[in-house]
Amino acid sequence: MISWDCTQPDLSNKPNFLRTVSDYDKFSSVISAFMNHYNLTKIVMVCSVETIWITTCESIKSRIAADTNNSGNVRVTEIIPLLIPDEKTLLTMDFASQMQHVLTEKVKPKARVVFLACYIGAIKKIMENAKLMNMLDGYLYFGMEVTTSMLSDDTEKVSELSALQGLISFNFGIAST
Repeated sequence: MISWDCTQPDLSNKPNFLRTVSDYDKFSSVISAFMNHYNLTKIVMVCSVETIWITTCESIKSRIAADTNNSGNVRVTEIIPLLIPDEKTLLTMDFASQMQHVLTEKVKPKARVVFLACYIGAIKKIMENAKLMNMLDGYLYFGMEVTTSMLSDDTEKVSELSALQGLISFNFGIAST
């Protein structure tokens, strides 16, 4: 079987299963190396409740803990699952207040590094709230596979890009010749 977009880490050891994209738990070594290089030790993971994102965060957490190059310096302090609403509901005050609660009560006291494992719409809203709460300076936000091609048409890209200010995106690609 060949999958064009499956990132589920549990399928990595299945015979006769091929994929065109990498499974997301490969990000663990990149995160660990980056954090060790800058002497950062604690990371909080914020993920939406879909199985793919929770599984990804749990897998990354396990791999970081088992990484022999890590020497136990980097650790995931918490995985925070969020019920991310649809695009229309993302604009409501309820979601904004949920984000503010998560950022101030769960992220702020535990780590200065935040890994966002959710879809682009939620990442934009989380980053907008972090900016409103002055939680960009002194914090580091990671996302996965966030590219400008995911954004809306050209007229909205400027405002959407400003929402992503402060986000570091890790992307795995296929080398081309």
